Amino acid sequence: MRVLIVEEESGAGAVAERRLIAAGHTTVSCSDPGMALPCRGLDAHESCPLDEGSVDIAVLALESDDGDRPHVPPGYVCASRRSIPLVVLGSAERPEYGSGAAGLAHHADDIVAAVEHTVTLPLPAHSEAARLAVRDTLDRHDLRDVDASALVERQSGRLHIRVVTSEAIPPAVGQTVAVRALSAVRTVDPTATAVGITIEP
Repeated sequence: MRVLIVEEESGAGAVAERRLIAAGHTTVSCSDPGMALPCRGLDAHESCPLDEGSVDIAVLALESDDGDRPHVPPGYVCASRRSIPLVVLGSAERPEYGSGAAGLAHHADDIVAAVEHTVTLPLPAHSEAARLAVRDTLDRHDLRDVDASALVERQSGRLHIRVVTSEAIPPAVGQTVAVRALSAVRTVDPTATAVGITIEP
């Protein structure tokens, strides 16, 4: 999988990055130590890793000491805006990050397991967008008695929507459900390389 490494302090994620690469994952970062700017996307000779291809998950490596903390890393903000799952590496007692984290690794040795587990979890923002689109479509077709759920998962840059209804719905309605759910998820995550959907009665 493709993992975005975001460091609160330069070098904070170096060990975790080595662990992920050794486990067969690809890592990308928002900046290099020698860069004058804190973000690749602002450098005329560089490009943002989020624009170069889909990122499956982000790792936010917190600084190790309790001294004055730098500003919020740009990569954290960008990953959050794109609803990319986040694993925080470091202390769990950082409410400014913990509330948005899908996973936590206390130490670099835990990072591979945390990332590989977190990336399999349904995506909350994507799933809720799909659910609302499905529910609205069924209601518009007078199928208010049909219960429906929607879960979205990310796999290798691809998103998959799984819609489950309490009973079979007409094929034409199913096509509309699919179109609207796909559009809703694309609105949440326009950078996904592909989005698929299955509808199960």
